[in-house]
Amino acid sequence: MRCQSKHFKDDLKAAWDIAFQIIEGFDSHHSNYNPKNFANRRSQIATKNPENTEIFKTHFKKVFNNPTAIDLSIVEEIKQRCIAFKNCHIIANRLLKVLKPQKQM
Repeated sequence: MRCQSKHFKDDLKAAWDIAFQIIEGFDSHHSNYNPKNFANRRSQIATKNPENTEIFKTHFKKVFNNPTAIDLSIVEEIKQRCIAFKNCHIIANRLLKVLKPQKQM
């Protein structure tokens, strides 16, 4: 690759090509994808895809199937609100009138 200033004066297209190659080197958009390898419980990093997949699988099984102790008696301590059902049909009829589509002429 010619990268001296005297080459830039003669061939502008080559100069722009070199400039774009330099920009691509600094921009992460053009960088190569390097997959993340995970470490197992013994802190050994996986070297192959099947090992990496197995580590990933066991991790998510542990996270999403974590048995936790839940005390459901706390639900009974929540203050309940009184709900009045006697006027529900009046409110529903008013809502239906408001939401009813208007006839177009």
